[in-house]
Amino acid sequence: MIELYLTNIKKMENGYMDLLGQLTPKRREKTERYLFIQDRLRCMAGGLLLKEVLGIQRDEELILNAYDKPFLRQGGKHFNLSHSGNHVVLAVDICEIGVDIERIECADMAVAERCFQIDELDYVTNGKEDRDLRFYSLWTLKESLMKATGLGLNLPPESFSVLPFDKPLTLANGRIWHFNQYRPDENHIISVCATHQAFSPTFQEIVFGKQGTCF
Repeated sequence: MIELYLTNIKKMENGYMDLLGQLTPKRREKTERYLFIQDRLRCMAGGLLLKEVLGIQRDEELILNAYDKPFLRQGGKHFNLSHSGNHVVLAVDICEIGVDIERIECADMAVAERCFQIDELDYVTNGKEDRDLRFYSLWTLKESLMKATGLGLNLPPESFSVLPFDKPLTLANGRIWHFNQYRPDENHIISVCATHQAFSPTFQEIVFGKQGTCF
């Protein structure tokens, strides 16, 4: 069963120094390299989610593939992180998984024309529902697949269509992928991609603060 965990970085601001000390050395170093506090908090939140949910205590417990996607060295579970605005989300599964969260803003049609296939462009421009929501619905689905495969941008977004996204997608290598979407609030959308359909209907929110964590 796929597990989704969400945290809001706004709730972390007062406990910044205490939380920083809970990170692994590499994650702490990466966090402190960011200039802006929002970027620092997002990086910190990712490390804290990995520690709380997967028990990551040391940097050596993680390895990177050829495209820099992280994996657990001991295997057993797969995971993926994404962030947007004040939200950071962690997806966990026993198989390959990808997750993407985006804040729903003004649709960038130049990006759509460059990265979407014809049917996807038609879905965004000619649909009766909100164009911005449709754009980010497709964009997060594409991102989640690119991340799930471990290829990232080496799988160009314009090379495949995610429509209809209520049906599995088969890539050229024969892998079959399934999608699901969630709305944590009216301003954000989360897409998840995995090799099976065992999606959890809800996500869990984790709050980090001076007193530790709580569900």
